[in-house]
Amino acid sequence: MQRYFTATILGLLLSLSCLRAADDAMSAADAVLHSGNHVKALELYRKIYLADSLNTTALYNAGYCYKMLAKVDSAIPLFTRVLVLNPSIMNAHLALAECYTSKKSFGRSAEHLTKYLSYDSSKILVYFNRAIAFFALDKRREAYNDAMRCHRSVLSKAVQEKVELMLSILGDRDPNAETRVYADDSALVKMKLPRDWYV
Repeated sequence: MQRYFTATILGLLLSLSCLRAADDAMSAADAVLHSGNHVKALELYRKIYLADSLNTTALYNAGYCYKMLAKVDSAIPLFTRVLVLNPSIMNAHLALAECYTSKKSFGRSAEHLTKYLSYDSSKILVYFNRAIAFFALDKRREAYNDAMRCHRSVLSKAVQEKVELMLSILGDRDPNAETRVYADDSALVKMKLPRDWYV
């Protein structure tokens, strides 16, 4: 009985020691990330998630580092894994949307933004980003609806100007209306959106 008790205590102490080491490693990686050193932070987060493949925080932060280093092809599988392990980490949808936007995969971007909005429909900038994705996909009705939602909200001046420009290109008309009369349909030109539009 005494040996069993001693072995149990030693096992618990070893487990606590391992947990503390994992916490220390995560704290160190977080500190490096906050300092802006994405390369070093990525290295530390990779060590953590390679040792514990279920650590969604390390996976997400490593994905974030890849994204900040413009290595979205490496970031996408990590954010996807985060959602497989824990679908309630909705910010992974936003991160994936940003990655897909940078790859000009606007359909996938809109898909992830829509999933995020099904969770939290109060984020106007998410509607703005989805409007850009719909606009790039030439889905005028959807782009118009999201742009109008943004138009009726309080936004920064820079974002408001982008919404106004998008609405002027769309003709500032409701595409859901029975009759759509455009004086010059060629005015609805396809516009190449600058990379900095996505917020």
